[in-house]
Amino acid sequence: MDERDYKAMNKDSQVIIEYYPPHILTFEDFTIEGYQKIIYDINESKDFINRELYLSSSGGFTRFISPIKNIIESSNIKVIANDHIHSSAFMLFFATNTEREVLDDTVGMFHYPYLSEVSLLPNNSIRLDGNDKLSKLNTEFRLPFQEYFNELLGITKKVHNRLLKGDDLVYRTEDLRKLLAKSEKIFGRLKNNA
Repeated sequence: MDERDYKAMNKDSQVIIEYYPPHILTFEDFTIEGYQKIIYDINESKDFINRELYLSSSGGFTRFISPIKNIIESSNIKVIANDHIHSSAFMLFFATNTEREVLDDTVGMFHYPYLSEVSLLPNNSIRLDGNDKLSKLNTEFRLPFQEYFNELLGITKKVHNRLLKGDDLVYRTEDLRKLLAKSEKIFGRLKNNA
């Protein structure tokens, strides 16, 4: 528990402490159904003072990262990584500028998003592929918050090429906590430069 969970009042020389337990939200599924559920849950919990979102997911569609990120930030919800945050869940956790925590025994995995049966060509035309592997384009690969993740994860040209081939970057709990501290510094710097 932290200080914001308590409200102390001085009444007739007595100190009364009120405790506001957090309202627990969960998110696992980066699909349209998961997106609709988390919006509903957040709206239904708006009267709670403290809300915590436990994030444990193998990922899913990246198109849900930005809207969920915006909702979490504007609702002042603490995000807690629990068990595993892979793919889109990893990106959501680290791209969201809110209070965050990594629980013990949590594993993270980052990779570039898979392109399902289509490739974006350098001239912005689309080519149908027939597999779920990454397209080996010679142009810059676009992913949500690319510059931020390049800095956060230290993505060099060599690592970038590995990621383009479909490699995953896997992080233990201690590594995730170091990335979280680095992320907070990046967000602090961005806020100061704004």
